[in-house]
Amino acid sequence: MLIDEARKLCQDLDILFHEEAEAQYRDAMRFTTSWVQEMNNQRRLLDTFFSAVVPEQSLVFFYAKEVPFSEDPRRVVIGIGRAIGVGGPLEYEYASDGPTRAMIWERNVHHSIRPAGRDGFLFPYHAALERAVEDPDLGSRLAVRLRSERTLRRLLLRFGARNPRRGDSHTSQRLGRFAAR
Repeated sequence: MLIDEARKLCQDLDILFHEEAEAQYRDAMRFTTSWVQEMNNQRRLLDTFFSAVVPEQSLVFFYAKEVPFSEDPRRVVIGIGRAIGVGGPLEYEYASDGPTRAMIWERNVHHSIRPAGRDGFLFPYHAALERAVEDPDLGSRLAVRLRSERTLRRLLLRFGARNPRRGDSHTSQRLGRFAAR
């Protein structure tokens, strides 16, 4: 996370952020960066973010940046389900002890999507690929696309996860209704 964004977020959400530790890390690394580096600052930010995921209630959306039957540059929703759990924090593995340590900026989010389709949905793109051989225009009709990159940014952060904001539930409901059809 960018350090300026982290400072603002920590202030807004009352998260402890150690500026001195960041300065010490930068001195130890011997280069300047605009990213949060100190492991405890990273962990507090990650823990806060993932604490908003409510097992059995939070929705997860899976998307692809490209699909074989369409040249449209917008992302394509490929699945919708519920979060059923979140994995723990992950620290990088090191070849040797050094002056710095860091967290991996992700966690495993376990989801409800299963082949039987009882609790979640995968769009049937394999079947669509077979049909697209006979009907080249099928891709543009079947693809469920987010209307704009702005909509995507409202649903997701750059790395694929974001806590919800006002208005997201309406977009989520529209995608879910479409999936149900």
